[in-house]
Amino acid sequence: VAMAFELHVGPYRGRDPRLAEGSRGIIANPMELFEASKIPLATIADYLRDPAAYDPEASWAAAILEVAGPTDAEAFAVFADNVRSSCLSSADAPVVGQALGAFAFRLGRGEGQAAAADLAALADRLLAAAHHLLRGPVENTALVDDCRPWIEAFEVGAQAIRRVADLAAEDRLATEARSELRPWLVALRQARVRVFGDALDMTLADLTNLGA
Repeated sequence: VAMAFELHVGPYRGRDPRLAEGSRGIIANPMELFEASKIPLATIADYLRDPAAYDPEASWAAAILEVAGPTDAEAFAVFADNVRSSCLSSADAPVVGQALGAFAFRLGRGEGQAAAADLAALADRLLAAAHHLLRGPVENTALVDDCRPWIEAFEVGAQAIRRVADLAAEDRLATEARSELRPWLVALRQARVRVFGDALDMTLADLTNLGA
């Protein structure tokens, strides 16, 4: 129950290849979301098959392709990159986290227009993935149904990122961030599911001067 707000679909990671030398087996603790749990379970199977050759990212990509289906794998992978929350993963949303960090850095250097353009391009990619998954058609409807609350919050976050980019492009971020972005921050916090880790929440909180 304590982790019910997290969607654990990231790859199996953080285990030494020599684990089998010191243990008789491992315990996998999947979610109650049966279809979504197939993705991390597939990566666990890859690790157990050949620990020395196991590549978490390659295994994860293959698992998403198999479970989501070839038509929807790309969109699902874009979404899933933002729900990697795990006690063994320091990067909850690596692509978005890096992009927001780069945006803030470039904004501080007076490169607002270029920073806004790059962030807008990413936001559009996120929005396209959310639209595809939520409005289909999709091959594995059970997978999308399992993940729907997180995908919906993911779309809200993508809209917020796009709004940040638009305000920066219009040179209105310094004056209108609080009024324009506060509703997005509130909506994300009210969603009661974890998407984008802390990266987007912290960015919006900083821009609107709102704490936790």
